[in-house]
Amino acid sequence: MQENLYNEILETELPNHYQLLGLKLFEGDQGLIHQAALRQMKKLKAWDLHEDKSTSVQIKRMHVQLSLAISDLEDPEKKIAYDTSLAEKLGIPLPGSQTETTKDKKSKLRENEGIVVMSSGQPHEKLSLKQSDKSTTQCPECSTPIAKTDSICPGCGFNPHTGKKENVLWSDYTNSAVEINKGKRKGAATSNSCPFAKASLALGILSLFCLGAFAGIPAVILGILSLGRISRLNLAGKGLAITGTVLGSLSSVASIAFFAVSISQARQEALAARSAENLKNLSLALNMYAQDYDGLFPDKDGAEGIAMLYPSYLTDQEGLAVKKGKYPPSEELSEDSIDYQYIGGRGVHSVNQPVAWDKFTNFKKRGNVLYSDGTVATLANEDWLEM
Repeated sequence: MQENLYNEILETELPNHYQLLGLKLFEGDQGLIHQAALRQMKKLKAWDLHEDKSTSVQIKRMHVQLSLAISDLEDPEKKIAYDTSLAEKLGIPLPGSQTETTKDKKSKLRENEGIVVMSSGQPHEKLSLKQSDKSTTQCPECSTPIAKTDSICPGCGFNPHTGKKENVLWSDYTNSAVEINKGKRKGAATSNSCPFAKASLALGILSLFCLGAFAGIPAVILGILSLGRISRLNLAGKGLAITGTVLGSLSSVASIAFFAVSISQARQEALAARSAENLKNLSLALNMYAQDYDGLFPDKDGAEGIAMLYPSYLTDQEGLAVKKGKYPPSEELSEDSIDYQYIGGRGVHSVNQPVAWDKFTNFKKRGNVLYSDGTVATLANEDWLEM
């Protein structure tokens, strides 16, 4: 099965590094090596999500072997060591001027113990340079089949030689291979916390104290993304991500609720202002009526009294509704098409007497009142309820 996969995916036999990349033996052109690496990685990536478990495990192992080949052949010092070892193994002379001794090669290989090469977004184990032993055994931790020559289980990272799980990081060849030496990444910080988790926490704190939903929503998004990344890549920072997500959610909900209440209050204020304007227009119509009827207002209550003003003194029916367009125009006014209460029989000589006011269904615990002298006042709470 292993040889078949090599043939099917990479079009080569069970390979050494050069065969794995489809290169001639001891190829020295770094440009050709790089192009071959990209080509073979592209072929292998297409098989990353294979459903068959045994095939998937072998694909992971091939990723690691390919990454090791890339690492060894693109580094001049490692290439010399590998070429020397391969020449001795094949029993052929090493071409050119590569003269590294067997002693130097063994010393270099000892220094590289514990290195894990990562590629193509998958965590991988370091493989032995010898691939001739095809016998396998089961990992004592997760029962995944592993070759006896392999250093680390591809399923869980268990090292059968040390009895411990290795610290494995993720990377991609397009961003260069990542090497872990004794659990530390070269050229990077020792902490492996997810940066998205830290950003989520920072935004969550900002959203709680000053920015509200403007920072809360991004905090939730980054928190969810980081939780998935932490689980997938086995990174630290889960607590940070959860805290940022919770803080962002709380502040976002509070901000949205505040905005909703503010919008509702603004809408009520606008309707109250329109209602006051309507009552002022009604006062003008009443005064014009009073000029024709000895200073008296219509003597009937409710809609009947207001109907006595229409259409000679009051021409706009929309002025009788708090919300514009609430009632369709009609020839006869009724209580169902007017948003105001009216008391008849009063006139311009009445002293500070209420003439018309909002119906109690117009607003909650407040309303506008029109007095006989033409003034409009807003009453609230107990004063309004006493009307």
